[in-house]
Amino acid sequence: MEFRNHTPFPALAFEGIDQHNGAFHVIALRQTLSFATGKLEYADEQAPLCEVDEFFGEMNASSVRQESDLCQYKPKCDVIVNGTAYAPRNQAVRRFDVRLQVYRPGPPHRLPEPPQGLNHRMSPPKDDLDKWQREVSRIKALPEPIISMIDKTLSVCGESRFVKQGMIFPSWVLFSPRTLKSLPLRYEYAFGGQCRIELTDLEAVKRLPGAHWMTPEQRAQHPDKDSAPITHSVYEPNHVGRGYAQKWYLTATKCKSVPAPQITYPDAPPVNVNLFERMAQGKESKTPALSPAGFGIRAKVHPERRVLAGTIDEAFIKGKEWLPKDFDFAIWNAAPPDQQIEHMTGDEIIILTNLCPHDTPGATVDGEGNVTLTLALPKHECFVLVRMESGEMIQHLLSIDTVIVEPDDANLSLVWRTTLPKTKEAPIRVCEARMHTHEDRDRLKADMARINGILDQARRTGQVAASQRKAAESGAAL
Repeated sequence: MEFRNHTPFPALAFEGIDQHNGAFHVIALRQTLSFATGKLEYADEQAPLCEVDEFFGEMNASSVRQESDLCQYKPKCDVIVNGTAYAPRNQAVRRFDVRLQVYRPGPPHRLPEPPQGLNHRMSPPKDDLDKWQREVSRIKALPEPIISMIDKTLSVCGESRFVKQGMIFPSWVLFSPRTLKSLPLRYEYAFGGQCRIELTDLEAVKRLPGAHWMTPEQRAQHPDKDSAPITHSVYEPNHVGRGYAQKWYLTATKCKSVPAPQITYPDAPPVNVNLFERMAQGKESKTPALSPAGFGIRAKVHPERRVLAGTIDEAFIKGKEWLPKDFDFAIWNAAPPDQQIEHMTGDEIIILTNLCPHDTPGATVDGEGNVTLTLALPKHECFVLVRMESGEMIQHLLSIDTVIVEPDDANLSLVWRTTLPKTKEAPIRVCEARMHTHEDRDRLKADMARINGILDQARRTGQVAASQRKAAESGAAL
């Protein structure tokens, strides 16, 4: 299949394979938009498609900024925010909230039918007409209907720590958070972390019970190979976070201070001393308070995401299948579940609260000092014109399956994607990437409906030839 890109945006066609070894075509297109002026517009410089996962810091040792755009299919749309939380009024506080909202316009309010007289020659009664006009005015004054897709709030607090105090009967206490004006919204500040003791830490190794030592086989399989630690425990949902500590680790290292998470869910129980101690003893693992909170990408090693890869056993490794039979394409959805929505179409609205500074162009500030920025997608539609070997032409829509908002850089990325069947019975000759506005789309639909109406009427009246000429004239500009 030949691929032609008739848009100003980077696009690529490649082959995908499903869990049944069926091949299909994939078309991916990426758009970069800027809101440096306060309005969402296409950026002068378009970023290329992301080909490999990118991290904020060291690979696999920091949170993920973006994942490769070259996945075959996402069942849902990921909405990601890589940014910074800013305190209201730019004043240092101990705690404040940030919010992400996404919605699309709903169907318009339905206006009542105008009143009628006794027949078409008679006007309706004045009282009925006045009542109808008042009702129309009331409905038109209502807010435009919307369909909420995401409404998510996170709580951000200043730095605090669990500290072990006392000599005779030592106990853990949680210090009150410090004040802060801003905080990067990364999983490094959410609950999580790891406990690791190096072979070179001789004093800690002496105090570490042998039951917690890694076996030679485990050390050989460790990512660090020859420099593998003597023991290594990871909080799998978020290995880069803070607050996670095991009792054996605290005892062996004589650690007396552990940083507490700074990004949490406002409706979840707090990570207090009691929860910290129970977690250290292995008695807590699934409480909502220990769920890593954030707006960013959920790493592939997250247990709930990793399991979607399917059964990768010895039989699969030695076999010739491309994917396990129980592989789920939902593994490519990288956002937290409450930020995965139905595929977007290009007319959605994104609202960010306390995710940009006060002086951001286009932002508004409410009476409590909260800064809100509203971003409206530009109402464009990407599609491919598929030219078959048979001569048939088909218009196939692309859907937005990835949205990445980066307020600190004032840009937003959209990744559009679609899949096409790959068969010998109906081979594709050329696939052309194109784009038009929603207005052009609606006008085209109206023109096509008018042409089809002419042809339909002709079929009923038998005047096919004349109507075909009329339809051709009407569709000459299509």
